Amino acid sequence: MPSWNNKNMNVSLLLTNTKMADKGVYECMVRTDSGDATATMSLSVTAMYKSPTMSSSPENCIKQNTDVTIFCNSTGGHQKGLIWWFDEFGTNCTGSAELVAKKTDGTLFSLSSKLTVLKATYSGSTNYSCTVHNTNGVQEGKASFEIPFVCSAGSKDDFASDSTTQWLAPVGVIGSLVIGLLAALLILKRRSVQHMKLC
Repeated sequence: MPSWNNKNMNVSLLLTNTKMADKGVYECMVRTDSGDATATMSLSVTAMYKSPTMSSSPENCIKQNTDVTIFCNSTGGHQKGLIWWFDEFGTNCTGSAELVAKKTDGTLFSLSSKLTVLKATYSGSTNYSCTVHNTNGVQEGKASFEIPFVCSAGSKDDFASDSTTQWLAPVGVIGSLVIGLLAALLILKRRSVQHMKLC
């Protein structure tokens, strides 16, 4: 070490961008005119899971009473982790989900979980969250997802279509009744006029 002198007799090893491959036993040896000495230390490395990402199938413009599958994915953990699911009311839905854990590069894990919401509706739970936990159950990330019943801005969404259908039918019936009444009144008026002429 260039900085080694009588006033600075500390030597250090700096590891940058630590990886799982860096864990293990490190040994340092000091050799002097008076003799040699060695010391060892063990370095443990942990890797946390990244913040999860969420998506759904179908992706958007979902109609009512449609089965929707929501996905939650995360990578980076050094041990097999867990993904927990919750709806907007705080109910734990993990028991209904499927989890797949795979090693990505021989050392780190990727987690993929899916939850199927049967016959999703506007009035039911539309917002779901997933949390990623390490093997000890400690939470390392969280994400939320809202079922996209409404389409993106500028497009005609299914919600609007359903709403239009709901009020358009009654308006059509009422309109037909009004037209029928007007026609009946017009016929009665003509008959009364004709009757007056005959008298």
